Amino acid sequence: MQRLDLDRFAEHYRLSAPAVRTVLVDSHAWPTPGQWRQFGVRVLRAVSVVSLCASVSFWIAANWQHFGAMVKFFALDALLIVCIGLACWRPPMHVLGRSALTVAFVLTGTLLALFGITYQTGANTYELFFGWAALGIPLVLLARALSAWVLWWVVLVVAMVLYAPLHLTLVLGLWPSAAGPLQFNWLVPGLICIAMAALFAFVSDRIVPAEVRARMMLIAIATAITFATLEGAHLAYRGSGASIIPGALFVLHTAIYIACAYWAHQKRALAVLAMLAASWIVLSTCWLVKRVSNFDFGGVLLAGLWIL
Repeated sequence: MQRLDLDRFAEHYRLSAPAVRTVLVDSHAWPTPGQWRQFGVRVLRAVSVVSLCASVSFWIAANWQHFGAMVKFFALDALLIVCIGLACWRPPMHVLGRSALTVAFVLTGTLLALFGITYQTGANTYELFFGWAALGIPLVLLARALSAWVLWWVVLVVAMVLYAPLHLTLVLGLWPSAAGPLQFNWLVPGLICIAMAALFAFVSDRIVPAEVRARMMLIAIATAITFATLEGAHLAYRGSGASIIPGALFVLHTAIYIACAYWAHQKRALAVLAMLAASWIVLSTCWLVKRVSNFDFGGVLLAGLWIL
């Protein structure tokens, strides 16, 4: 039985906590010691892959003055070829192949950074991360590993974070030029995260494994809620400028929360529901703090009472 069916069974018969634990153990839904050890091995394996990727980048940075440009490129290219060779020798169904392709994805970003630093292309930082995410898609698809997808998602989010404050406010014209330096527009990245979550929901298992898709949907929705919270807190605390389009902002902001709440209700994702509740607490508190005149000690007590 699936965990959702067990939850409904326990809710229907109003089982006590010890009875629920017994049901979970008997139905093999409660992790056994062997499964906990397997989980620890997977975590250590992921940490070792990340450590290996970081050591390569740090080695290049620490010995920057001792090697010429060609030596640096040849060293990274050789490591990239070795990783591809290991993946061909042990395909991604094997742990060695998945780890090798994950390292190859990180090396791709290191090569892009090395090229930009060496030849001073004048490209912006967000262009590096967008290019890294685009070039790394084939490696991540072939790896079929959650660790590779999480790294890819981090790269994409960093690219959007670097791009959004500098360009989206100017392109969409939501804030006047006389506004303060804290100009945000996280709604567009939030909608992109929602679109990515929908893409993970409908993509085939042949392209992305079902377990990876479920985890990536949760990560994408959590990122969208974070972006929406940042934008909502900014609007609640700083207020709107003269050229804001309040209707469009309200529709975008509401669309993100409705999509997240609908998915969480359908999947009974308690983590997403908790994030939505925390986001609402943050937004309402920012709105309250902004509208309390002479925010002194009494205002602090009022905000604390509201949070409770």
